[in-house]
Amino acid sequence: MLSNWQALRLYLARKALDPGALAVFGTVWLIYSGIRALANEYGLADSSQEVLQIDRWLGAGSSPTERLQAAVYVPGDFGWIDYLAFAIHLSYFLVPFGAGIGIWFFSKYRGGSPEFVDYVAGTGVVLFGGVLINFLIPTAPPWLQARVDGDLEIVRLLPLLVADVSGDRLNGIVGADPNSRAAMPSLHVGITALVVLFLGRMRLLLGVVAMVYVVAMALSLMYLGEHYLIDLIVGSLLALLGLYAIRCGWPYQLVARIVPPVRSPAPSLEASQSDD
Repeated sequence: MLSNWQALRLYLARKALDPGALAVFGTVWLIYSGIRALANEYGLADSSQEVLQIDRWLGAGSSPTERLQAAVYVPGDFGWIDYLAFAIHLSYFLVPFGAGIGIWFFSKYRGGSPEFVDYVAGTGVVLFGGVLINFLIPTAPPWLQARVDGDLEIVRLLPLLVADVSGDRLNGIVGADPNSRAAMPSLHVGITALVVLFLGRMRLLLGVVAMVYVVAMALSLMYLGEHYLIDLIVGSLLALLGLYAIRCGWPYQLVARIVPPVRSPAPSLEASQSDD
């Protein structure tokens, strides 16, 4: 006998066969973006210096972000590593959505299996868990903290690369972050790590390829001066929390508390639940 939240999960999986379910996924991101912008104004006291100290401890005295940039970056001489890091960073704005569409087709192909609704729920756990940390531990990115910490030598490479590629036409877009204190945790890594976990559950080879991508994302974020190592670690832990929350059914249990009980789906869907 399925519990209420298990029945709700399979009911939502069946409803998600409609392409409109992809709009729900996009709405989750829009809500997250709106709440994230508020953290800059209503968050607790700035924790940038404390986070930097933790990162320096992880780097045995100096920030791993600072070390990586100092070892690779040559001022005024951009090479393939710089452009590759830039491209990997930008891919974050496409890959989670492309993965979502792919997982939706996979779920549809399997007749309404719950992979897509699990992916949406897991994404919500990571995004809103990240926003909560933004409110509790407001943290400036390394390049911004370097402006007030004379011992920290980190440059923001994104606007320099944009200017190198397109002149000054797009620099305003690069600097238009609604929250300059949201570096902790790195949701670039949190979300891409979640993609790894979900793709790995579907196909091992996909998971391996995605793992290479998330490592490349992590190195790129550090090299570009956008995140500390500790930001990436916390982002990865959020992805693990998202997967664990799905396995335990926490998002569905929360929804089940506020919606009427749903009827158990057809036996074939119950079978897909047991196979998951």
